[in-house]
Amino acid sequence: MTNLQQNERALVRELGLKVAEIAHEPRMQGIMQRWRDVNALRKPDRAPVWCKPVRCWLEILPPDTLVCTDPWLKSLEYSFRQILHKRDIDDDTPVEPYFKVEAIFDVEPSNYWGVDIKRHLSGEDGGAWAYEPPLKSSEDY
Repeated sequence: MTNLQQNERALVRELGLKVAEIAHEPRMQGIMQRWRDVNALRKPDRAPVWCKPVRCWLEILPPDTLVCTDPWLKSLEYSFRQILHKRDIDDDTPVEPYFKVEAIFDVEPSNYWGVDIKRHLSGEDGGAWAYEPPLKSSEDY
């Protein structure tokens, strides 16, 4: 393992530790209760603050500000930094005390159900897209 890889891993571990500390803060129980109340249509102690910047993340955390070069570590760094930013602005997004690991599916053929899923793209950077249905007429069945 190179020195760069070790530094990137250390950075992600440090960010992960900060996120874990946030998840275990006493205020997190209040945030989770607030959302349970809202979702159960009960009156919460106050309205939750939920910031969802979607495309603005590119301005808040530009990709060129990330340190990691390994794609997986870079994605972890990005998501951890998002959580830390939301904590800095006192957002009420719950932070769970566990880390989700996505499953990796390696199947043959790659279109497991035998139908290719296609998208119709708008052509704009970050623009909308729509599914292109594989079954368009009764003959396709």
